[in-house]
Amino acid sequence: MTGPEHYKRAEECIELAATYRQDAAREALMEAQVHATLALAAVTACQAPVLIAGKLAAPAGLSEEVHLAWAEAAG
Repeated sequence: MTGPEHYKRAEECIELAATYRQDAAREALMEAQVHATLALAAVTACQAPVLIAGKLAAPAGLSEEVHLAWAEAAG
């Protein structure tokens, strides 16, 4: 699973938790925390985007595909 996929899964788990009863909601929130932590670890390993001619560009060492996946996942 990629960093952006972990991010999206964390959001899904949080949304699902709101529809569950207490025990199931707790489990969904714990799963969300794991995915959020893994997403944070993945994005921390990447450098920040670079502003070039007024547009964000993928930083050195980060493929354009991964950069765009993060941009899409984060909204």
